[in-house]
Amino acid sequence: MTEHPISMTVVWQHFAQALRYFALSDVGSKARWMFVGLIAFLFAINGMNVINSYVGRDFMTAIEQRDKPEFMRQAFFYLCVFAASTLLSVTTRFTEERLALMWRKNVTESG
Repeated sequence: MTEHPISMTVVWQHFAQALRYFALSDVGSKARWMFVGLIAFLFAINGMNVINSYVGRDFMTAIEQRDKPEFMRQAFFYLCVFAASTLLSVTTRFTEERLALMWRKNVTESG
């Protein structure tokens, strides 16, 4: 007995059907907003990475120039950027996990 591999077309059709069912379910609108939020969070994380690189550069410059007041100011900025990045990352992860749980629950209930 030979097994026939499932074609990618069939896989995509099943995925699209599950996605459509999920979008039209009672949690669909919430899931759409969570997905939009995830995309916004990912852009924000990239922005925070850029800000972190500039703050890190200025922090290292203050160390190299032995400028204590500027060092203290940049250390404060570094801590603020670190705290904001951490908060943003945790929120992103929470949203991602919550959306995944909603998806799994919806798929198992529809199957």
